[in-house]
Amino acid sequence: MANISVLVAIIMIFTGSYLPAQDCDKLEAEGRFSSKDEDSLDLVKKELLFDAYRNLITQKMNCMGLDSKMFWEKFDLDFEKSFEATAEALKKTTDSGQGDSKDEFEKKLRMKRLVSKREFGSLDRLIVSYSILKMSRSTQYPNSRFINITGKVDPGALGDLYYKYTDSNQKRTIEQMLVSTQVKLTDLTWSELGVKTETDFSDSLKDSWMKWLFANWGRFFKGVYVVSDLSISDLEKIKSTTGNDSSSVSLSVSKSMSKNAQEQTVTSGKESIKVSSNSVWINFSIGIKKLQDNKMLNKKEFEYSGYYIIKDLMSGEIVGHYDFPTEKKSYFMDEINDFASSIASYTYNLPLSNLTSQSKKISSLVNDENKLVLELQNISSVKDILSFNEELVNKGVRFQLRPTLESYAGDKGQILLSYQGATEDVKKFLSGLKNSKIGTSKLITFVDDDNPYVLKLITISQEDSGETKSR
Repeated sequence: MANISVLVAIIMIFTGSYLPAQDCDKLEAEGRFSSKDEDSLDLVKKELLFDAYRNLITQKMNCMGLDSKMFWEKFDLDFEKSFEATAEALKKTTDSGQGDSKDEFEKKLRMKRLVSKREFGSLDRLIVSYSILKMSRSTQYPNSRFINITGKVDPGALGDLYYKYTDSNQKRTIEQMLVSTQVKLTDLTWSELGVKTETDFSDSLKDSWMKWLFANWGRFFKGVYVVSDLSISDLEKIKSTTGNDSSSVSLSVSKSMSKNAQEQTVTSGKESIKVSSNSVWINFSIGIKKLQDNKMLNKKEFEYSGYYIIKDLMSGEIVGHYDFPTEKKSYFMDEINDFASSIASYTYNLPLSNLTSQSKKISSLVNDENKLVLELQNISSVKDILSFNEELVNKGVRFQLRPTLESYAGDKGQILLSYQGATEDVKKFLSGLKNSKIGTSKLITFVDDDNPYVLKLITISQEDSGETKSR
C-alpha cells in the first residue's frame, strides 16, 4: 500500500531522522554553576568550563548519531560508584576523632566531589580548542553563574570514550520477536474462504510466519511470540523514543517458539507476557478483495495487497517495511481440494521474498560486523590513504568503522572496511563524504556518484579569481 510509505516518512520525521544537520565542527555551549560564598573565582571558572564541556560533548555526540542520554547515564553511574570509596574514606577520617564538624565534613565532601568529577574520564582531553564568549551571573541570584563558549571536540577520542562506557561492542540478544497480523476482506466473507471466522484463517498464517521467522532469524532472538489481535493497540502505544516503558505493557500471546542453550520449545494456548523494551515487532497487514465469482465457470478471482512493518521497540525506529505489489489470482474451484489452505498458502508467501532481504537489517540490530571493500583512486602516497581512513573513523563513529589498507599500487589503494549497522546506512554515509576535505589540499569525490565504493581524491588550488581547479 502506498499509504505505508507515507506513514513511515511521518514516523521518521517525528523520531528525528530528517532533522536538519547542525554545524558539528564548531559548536557553542553554555555552562552553569551554583556557587557557594566561599568558592574561589578559580573554582567557579573551572566548574563553569566543565559544565560547558559536557554540553559541547553532548552536542557532538548528537551530531555523530550517538545516544548521549545513555552515555551520560552510564558515565555518571560509573562516577558515583568510583566516588563511594572516597566518600567512605573521608567519613572514616571524620569519625575517627579529627574534630571536624558536620558542616566541615560536608564542605570537604563537596570539594572532593567537584574535583573528582572534573577529573573523572578526562573529559577535557576531548576538547581540541575553545574560546570564551562571555561569563555572567544572575542579578536575582548572584551565586548562579554562567559561561558561554565555542569549541571543537575530537570525534575520534569521543568515539573511543563513548564505546568504552556504553559497551557497544557487545552483541545484543533480542529478547522477543512479536508477530501480529490483520486480514481485511473486501466484497468477501470468511465462509466464502472455507473458514468460520477470521481467527481460523489468520491463526494458520501467524503460525507459519512464526516458524519462518524462528527458522531464519531465530539466532537473533530468544523467542518469537504470536500476539493476539487485541494487543496490537497496546503495541502501537509503545514509544521508546518518548520515554514510555514498554515493560509496563502485558500482551496476550496465542503461540510462541523459544530456545535455550540446547533445545527449542513450542507452546500453544493463551498466555500473558511482559513486553521487553529489548524487542522487535513485525506487523503484517493483508487485504483480500474478491474481483469475480463466475458461477458458470465455477471460477473465483481475488486481488491481494498489503504490507509489513518491522519496528525496534528499543529505539522506536522503523527497521524495515515493504508494500506488497498488488497481485491477482484466479481459482477454478473444481480443481481445488482445500480452498482455504490454497488462499492461506498464497497469502503466506506474499512477504517472504522481501523478508529474506531484511536479514541484514535484523543482523545490524545485534551488532553483527559486516565488511566491504573501498577503492581510493588518484592518491599520491600512503599518507593520503591514512588521512582518508582517519576521516572515515572520525565521521563514522556510529558505525564503528575500522578501515584496513589491503593493497596499494600506483595511484590506487584498496581498503577493507569493517562496520556495524545496515549496509544501506553505511552507503548513505559514504555518499555524504563527497567534497569532504582531506588534509589541506584534497577533496573526496566519486568516479560514479551512484557508486560510493569507488572514491577519487582531487587536488585543489585557490586562484586569485576564486575558482577552484582540480587535476
